[in-house]
Amino acid sequence: MKRFLSLALILALSFSVMLCAQAQSTPLVVTDTAGNQVTIEKTPEKVISLAASNTEILYALNAGAKVVGVDAYSDYPEEVLKNAQVVGDYNGPNVESILALDPDIVFAANYLQQDAMDALKNAGITVVSVEATRYQDIIPSIELVASVMGVPSDSVIQQMHEEEAQALTFADACKGKTVYYALSYGEWGDWTAGPGTFIQSMIEMLGAKNIADDMPVAWPMYSVEQLLEKDPEVILVSGGDAAAQAFCALSGYQELTAVKEGRVYGVDANTSSRPGPRITLALIDFARAISGTK
Repeated sequence: MKRFLSLALILALSFSVMLCAQAQSTPLVVTDTAGNQVTIEKTPEKVISLAASNTEILYALNAGAKVVGVDAYSDYPEEVLKNAQVVGDYNGPNVESILALDPDIVFAANYLQQDAMDALKNAGITVVSVEATRYQDIIPSIELVASVMGVPSDSVIQQMHEEEAQALTFADACKGKTVYYALSYGEWGDWTAGPGTFIQSMIEMLGAKNIADDMPVAWPMYSVEQLLEKDPEVILVSGGDAAAQAFCALSGYQELTAVKEGRVYGVDANTSSRPGPRITLALIDFARAISGTK
């Protein structure tokens, strides 16, 4: 009887191994965030990420050991730059450096990297666009990477849902407040987040209103005059507390009610600007700031 059970177990294990091998050798067809259908012939072993958010996704999914190349902004987690070579920056991926690493797949951003993506595709490299523009597309983008890499995403997504729920507990205190998000300011230009961005989605999820929601482009330049005219109740400054203090010290901004009444808050530049697994931590920061509990 024991011999029969042992034989049955061996056969079952052999069958499972055979199924796994068959599954890995079967091409997978996915639709990336740019709407392209991409065929994945096998589970990638050498991976390049051309956006910091993509790099964070790969590491959160425990696939970081396969990342051999990254963009210059990929700095989280700390081991990224110890394990991977920098292959250009976000706006200018170095195609030659990427090809020299002979990757199985490149996880790219979207339209700003189109020339590099086209060159890589023409060279026979599999390219998958991953970068989400809307908040609601971030979890699907993580699931896309998990699918391509053949790894589970459940624990990452569960944690994000839990953090999102935590942020939404502040929604009643955020309701109706007008908000401005300062991506940059002063000599770097007053850039902000407008319609169609995940930043606007986050502000609206909390029941607040983004004063730049009527701008014609997603990431517009917003003049000091416009800012003074709208005079938002709360200002979120990318770059943390030091950036918020610098914002308040600049001539022109000091006339804003939010500056006068101490409702200018610094938020982490990386978590709030990268559509990856830490975006829900940024949502908590937004919620605390807009509700006045930060």
